[in-house]
Amino acid sequence: MFELLLNFQKAAEQFGPIFLIAPGIAAVLAGLFIWLGGLGFTKLLAGLTGAIAGIICGLFIVGRNAPSALFMAAVLAAAAIIFDRPFTIILAAALGTLVIFAVLAWPYLGNPRRLTAATAPTLSTHRTALTARETTKVLKSYMVKLDPEIKQLCSQTPNYRWVVVAAIAVISLAVGFYSWRFASAFSCAILGTMLVFAGMVTLLLYKGSVPISAIFRKGKFYGTVFIAMTVFGTLIQLLLYWCAAKKKKRKKPGEIDQQQEGTEQPWRTI
Repeated sequence: MFELLLNFQKAAEQFGPIFLIAPGIAAVLAGLFIWLGGLGFTKLLAGLTGAIAGIICGLFIVGRNAPSALFMAAVLAAAAIIFDRPFTIILAAALGTLVIFAVLAWPYLGNPRRLTAATAPTLSTHRTALTARETTKVLKSYMVKLDPEIKQLCSQTPNYRWVVVAAIAVISLAVGFYSWRFASAFSCAILGTMLVFAGMVTLLLYKGSVPISAIFRKGKFYGTVFIAMTVFGTLIQLLLYWCAAKKKKRKKPGEIDQQQEGTEQPWRTI
């Protein structure tokens, strides 16, 4: 897995701007919005997340082609919108479990000490960009290689660590069913943090930096930042929701009735 990510980092130096700058900026902006304000748009986010999950399932699990990905995206997006609460609980548990798995499987990704001077950022101003078709081919090739790498990583992870992952998954589901609002805030915070990280990595790849190598070299630091952002985003969203709910309760019943009458009065005079 480590070698594959480093090879992708090297190949990304030749990607065109449209494949790095635009997705990077979009991911950062969307991530910041979801990170701090996603709790107010749970149905919309559930639909988008369901569509993304469907695309991933269609490309890597079922069919492994574009029609299967589109079909799975439509099905999961519709299911997520209709059953938004159960979907949000499952999403929060899945994201939390994924982060725990990444922490426990980190030692088996590869040896970061194998970084050589070849992975250092190049200061050359000459950048030979690939065409859109060539870039798409490279991306597809790495997507194909990613599947066996993930399977190998899972097989290398000891069984006792899988027991921990399973326990975290069960606990996350229980907490989600006990407090759906907390599960929503947590899923938005962690999803937003992921998008911000992904967007920053993409932008740094275009700049010519080596963000993937830096993450491997300073895994504890970036892991701490990730967890801190997730916790902060969760608390801020819960605080905003609590303030909005408290403000709504402070409204007197008479004021609410007058507002309703004010909105209904024009219809009565017609």
